[in-house]
Amino acid sequence: MVGAVGFVSPTLATAASTGALFLLASVAGYYIAYAIDLTAAPRLIVAVWGFAAVTGGPLVGVAGRAMREPRWCALAAGGLAGLLLGEAATLGAGTSYVVPLAFDLVAAAVALGAGIRVVRDRRAGMFLAGAFVGGAALYVVSLALLRIVL
Repeated sequence: MVGAVGFVSPTLATAASTGALFLLASVAGYYIAYAIDLTAAPRLIVAVWGFAAVTGGPLVGVAGRAMREPRWCALAAGGLAGLLLGEAATLGAGTSYVVPLAFDLVAAAVALGAGIRVVRDRRAGMFLAGAFVGGAALYVVSLALLRIVL
């Protein structure tokens, strides 16, 4: 959804700020639901999603905006798909995360499909592949660092 918000944004700066705001609002809504349920949210979960909203929101917003421009589409699509599959890999360890896992896999396939559709030359294909690996690695390393710090 954040990528769609970025896609319709008129500039990269607007895409970055709306992406961050969209994710921060999503995280706030999630924790309001926790509060209504009178359940305390685990510190690690709060830290992970707060970090994702502040850092990932602008990146996903900009990537969504970049999907409108063929020269950046491969890089944006690969990065988005990599982030989603990185999240899917970490969710795969828990059996109760079937719906988010399925969403991540389908969204990653859609992002890769969009990138592959635009990729016409070998160099753009290398950008797609490199961004895919980089996005997945960024997600997994960030999560590991947060677990060490907390």
